[in-house]
Amino acid sequence: ADLVDDPHLNEGGGLLPVKFPAAAGSTVSTKLPALPLEVASQKLGLRNDAPTLGEQGLGIMRDLGYSEKSIRAMITSGAVQIERLTLP
Repeated sequence: ADLVDDPHLNEGGGLLPVKFPAAAGSTVSTKLPALPLEVASQKLGLRNDAPTLGEQGLGIMRDLGYSEKSIRAMITSGAVQIERLTLP
């Protein structure tokens, strides 16, 4: 808890606000240390908040080359959990 309250880190942009998924669709807000790097004189920031469980699962499985039939079988068996089932 001391890190997120450190005035030097907060004022200098050393901590980034981030939201994590929590129970029942709510989120938890906290801060994470920023990378101490710059690209073209710009500090690297947070690209995205953390995904919810299963939010990116379909895309990842498709990118890995799984067929729709294999994906459906994994979901049906409970091997993977998908937030929103959008199979054709």
